[in-house]
Amino acid sequence: MKPQRRPTPFSAFALLLAAAASVASAQTGVLGLVIDETRVREGAAEAAVVVRSTSARTLSAGTLAIDMRDKDGLPGSPYTSLLGVEVLSGAGDAVANATFDPVTLRTEVTFSSASGTVNSTFGPLVILRYALDPALELDRRFILRLDPDALDLDAANGQPVHYFTEKGRLRVDDFDADVDIEAEADHAVPGFTAVIGAGTEILGEIASGTVEILYDPGFADGPATASIHPAYGAAVIDSVVEPAPGVVRVTFHATGDDLNTLLPGPFLAVSIPTRADVPVGSRYNVILGPATAVLDGNGQLIGVEMEEPEILRFVRARLQFLSGFDDGTTDDFWPAN
Repeated sequence: MKPQRRPTPFSAFALLLAAAASVASAQTGVLGLVIDETRVREGAAEAAVVVRSTSARTLSAGTLAIDMRDKDGLPGSPYTSLLGVEVLSGAGDAVANATFDPVTLRTEVTFSSASGTVNSTFGPLVILRYALDPALELDRRFILRLDPDALDLDAANGQPVHYFTEKGRLRVDDFDADVDIEAEADHAVPGFTAVIGAGTEILGEIASGTVEILYDPGFADGPATASIHPAYGAAVIDSVVEPAPGVVRVTFHATGDDLNTLLPGPFLAVSIPTRADVPVGSRYNVILGPATAVLDGNGQLIGVEMEEPEILRFVRARLQFLSGFDDGTTDDFWPAN
């Protein structure tokens, strides 16, 4: 495996975000804030926690807090310290501060942007990097949640920001765990853009490939578009084809050696307009199809998860929502602001 790359500096990110804006800035509406699920290899020195947005809604400032607990109630923190925080903005002028309390396991973040261009493109919004405890044991799992009472976002246009949130997980995997590709599906609001796609939960270089996404087309109200956020690495989309309703095939290639080495997560985003009359509470399966073939940095095929679908869930707009997943918890709802 090739060495992991360090994050791209803010100035370079600004140029890359501007280049991506023609695709990503089309995403408008309700702001979904997702903590991506992340696996770290046993013995790893660092971990990145990403708060990702599912729509482009420019922000001038904000505060948020992430609470964490061990899935099984065990004591202790996976982190020894907070190494740094990045907040991405189109103009590259975001200023961010973060603190981590090792007793309460709470991280608090504040940010501002004089240009008001934070989240000018949807995707990674806040990137937190932590030093990991070298004594972390295999299969330790931690649940991370955005605190709804601490979340305060200022839109660049001064209008209220309607949002929902989704919790994430940090898990310790085998020291030699392979990269695999799986479908991704977030929550969506009827009448606004839904974001599905493909991604990873662990670092490892991706060179090129074709991703076939299969989904129930009943919610769709227009053609699909695809993008790769530069925070995941330098790459371009070669083609997007829809051979049949509910089938999207995206071909891409990396233009550097850093795709999926900077951050793990849903590097490939497929955006689909949705019908306004989709009932709230509707659920749609999203899974990778047999035409999916992705190569790693050594030219080898990467494993593909094609058995268990992800679920695209439709929720109401003014909702603070943290989803459940296969850790035995259930969906949790908070009243909207």
